[in-house]
This record gives sequence, structure tokens and C-alpha cells, in this order.
Amino acid sequence: MTSLKEKLISKQKQELFEISHGVNLHQKVPHFYEKLL
Repeated sequence: MTSLKEKLISKQKQELFEISHGVNLHQKVPHFYEKLL
């Protein structure tokens, strides 16, 4: 239970880190990213 919760939290932190650096946005939703530009 605890390990699974920790995995989810670490995954969320990783995603937030990537999003804040523009990695996730550019890779996963390039069309949406282009609209913002």
C-alpha cells in the first residue's frame, strides 16, 4: 500500500517537473502547445 502510494506521488512529481520545464507539453500535446505559441 505504502510503496504504491509513494510510486504514484513520485510519478506525479516527475510529471510536474517535466511540465514545468516544457518537456511533457511539447512531447505529449504538440498541437495544444503550438496553439499557445
